Amino acid sequence: MVVAVRDRVYAKIVLIALIFAIEGCSYDSNYQDISIENSSDSSDSSLQGCKPSDTITEYWSVQYIPQDNFKYGVKVQSDKIDLMIRSDFDCSFPTNVIPKYYWSDSNNLCLRSFCGLNCFNDEIINSSNGEIQTIRNAIGYSEDKDFVIFVDEVDLNKIILKSIHGLQQDKYYNLDTPIDCQTKIECIDSVYEGSNKFTIYQGPEVLEIKF
Repeated sequence: MVVAVRDRVYAKIVLIALIFAIEGCSYDSNYQDISIENSSDSSDSSLQGCKPSDTITEYWSVQYIPQDNFKYGVKVQSDKIDLMIRSDFDCSFPTNVIPKYYWSDSNNLCLRSFCGLNCFNDEIINSSNGEIQTIRNAIGYSEDKDFVIFVDEVDLNKIILKSIHGLQQDKYYNLDTPIDCQTKIECIDSVYEGSNKFTIYQGPEVLEIKF
């Protein structure tokens, strides 16, 4: 009789311990989920003051998506592609180095970011395959966005005409840089973007580039 009572008491103790163990595991799991959720919300709210605003056009969207560790990424979408360009930006980055919407049409999206004084990059993203072309220091785009002109990174006296769709080879044109200019960008006064030509004005010098 004493043994039977002892066995029942022991069984109850084991059952109670098991219940507390199960509840403890459940509590720890719930607490972990809450912590992760709160961390994500905190990261999102802390980035609101520094990440750029999203841009949505007829053909494209450019979104700045919060990531882990208080970082955010640049995501672009068309009806055919869904692409994360980078995901390592945070509030320590100057706003002008973040790629932002510059122009778009049904075929391409252009994001522009700055890389220093008189230095900027245009990332041109194709809507069909997500291919990215990077153009540094573009000084003009044709009206239909089929052509771009930019300064050669090696020879600053050369202007390059490039077909964005690769329909023709690059063409090079000379435009002497005045001795008091450190970069080509600060030397050029203005650029006229026509339907079939660019006209570059640099002081008294005028350069026409037809395409």
